[in-house]
This record gives sequence, structure tokens and C-alpha cells, in this order.
Amino acid sequence: MNKKGKVFTLTPIFVPFLAAVLLLLLTVSGKLLVSSGDPEITVTEKLLRFSVVQIIVYILPCIVYYFFKGRKLNTPFMISPVGRGNILFVFVSAFMLLAGNLLIKYIYYISSSFQPTGVDHIVSDLTSISGVSPVLIIIAVALVPAVCEEIFFRGLILAEYKIYGTFNAVVFSAICFAMIHFSVEAFPLYFFSGLVLGMTVAVTKSVFVSIAIHFISNVLSIYLSDSFMRVSVQKSGKFFMLFIIATLFIISTVFVVAIAERIFYRRADNNEQRPKERSIDNIAPVYLSPGFFGLVLVFVLIIILF
Repeated sequence: MNKKGKVFTLTPIFVPFLAAVLLLLLTVSGKLLVSSGDPEITVTEKLLRFSVVQIIVYILPCIVYYFFKGRKLNTPFMISPVGRGNILFVFVSAFMLLAGNLLIKYIYYISSSFQPTGVDHIVSDLTSISGVSPVLIIIAVALVPAVCEEIFFRGLILAEYKIYGTFNAVVFSAICFAMIHFSVEAFPLYFFSGLVLGMTVAVTKSVFVSIAIHFISNVLSIYLSDSFMRVSVQKSGKFFMLFIIATLFIISTVFVVAIAERIFYRRADNNEQRPKERSIDNIAPVYLSPGFFGLVLVFVLIIILF
């Protein structure tokens, strides 16, 4: 590290490459499952296959990368228990994520009468999940993705990029998180979700928090989003409900910032807050690296070709 605080490592090469591999694995796995699909296979079996494949696709690259790095990440994997002083922050962050997601979806809905959805190449053929146990749906479509995605993006990628500043780590992990949903239209939705989830991990130092919030968000998206949009527009009118949701989002954001500030001041008083790299000094190695441009190129090619 030089006097300007810039950090020079191979992280901006290896981590974007790892994310690009994940994009390719998700795409290929999905195409293989769809092309080899047996019409006699039940939706239950498809969901079980989806869960197994997703665990392999996300966790195996993490394990390989971890051992390739000599079983040591740039910063410790954030698995701290959630202290009592952070519980209020967790609840408010969860509410902010839900309100923000609802606001973005609502804007899409009232402007074009549809909600943005990601394109998961593994489950793209699961057009109907009726008749399947709700418990299995929740595990396969909500819990497994939440655990796998949070371990990869907030556990590994965010931890690796923290040496370039917390802001850069949160933003970069959010960009990668949005990419794996393979949707340009839905990119703002998933990028926002990645920002909030990354922020909660950065503040609480616990990936368990982001897993829990991500899981709750997935469950609500599966069972409530569509119904809420239709009913709220019909009963309350477009712009009145938009005002309500926007107000709730702004209020929750103010509370999140205020509580986070209090947490950081408390840590500083207890000498728990270590000096961090300034994100602004490390923008170039993070966002102007060949690895990042290569990752973007892979994403664009997948969107165009698949």
C-alpha cells in the first residue's frame, strides 16, 4: 500500500473471473437441465434438481477459490453473531429492502403494467409450481438461493473487496449480484437489493443477517408481490399507493442511516472500528480493471446469445 492508500493485489483479476465463471455455470446448467428434461419428471423433482445444482454451482467455486487462495481471504469471512445492539438495525434494514423493492416494482408496474423479473436459466422451464408442497417451494426457491447467493456475493466477494474500501466492496458485490439474474430490465431492482444486503453485512459483520433478509424477501416476492400490485392499484389508485410506498421507503432509509451512524460511533468509542481503506482512492483498480470489463463482456454476451 502506498501513501495514497491504494491497494495492489490480484483480486480485481481473480474475483471478476470467478463471477464470470458463475455466470457461465448458471447458464450452461440451466440449458442442460432444460434440454435433457423428461416430460415425466414432476415439478417436485425439478425443484429438487434445481436446489442441488444451485448448491453445486455456487458453493463449489467458493471452495475452490478459498483453497486456491491458501485458505485465507483478504479480510475475514463475516460470520459474527448479531449483537443485541444491531437487532434494530437488522429489522429496519429488512423493512427498507422490502419497501425499496416494492417501490421499484410498483414504478415498473404502473408505467408498463408488468413487474421486472430475473431470468434464472436453471428454473426457466418451471412455468407452474401448482400442486407442490409450499414447504418445498420455500426451501428450493427462497431458502437455497438466499443461502447460496449470500455466501458467494456477501460472504466471498464482499470480503475480498473490502481492502478497496467498504463502499467499493458493497457496490461491486451488488453489481455481480444483479448480473446473475440475467435481466437488463430488472437490473436496477436486483442492484438495489444487493446494495442493501451488502450494507447490512458491512454494518453487522454477519452474513447470517443478509441470508435471513434475503430469504424473507424471496418468500414475499413469491407469494405477495403480484397480488399486492393488482389489488393496491384497483383499490387505492396508482399514485396514492406510490406516495405511500415512497414515504415508507424514505422513512426507513433515514432510520437505517441514523442507526448505522450510531453503531459506528459506538464502535469508535470502544476502539472496535479499525481504519478502513478509502473507497475513492481505489475506484480505478476496482472498476477500470481488465477483470471487471471481462465480467461485463461475459454478461452482455450471455444476454445477447441466450
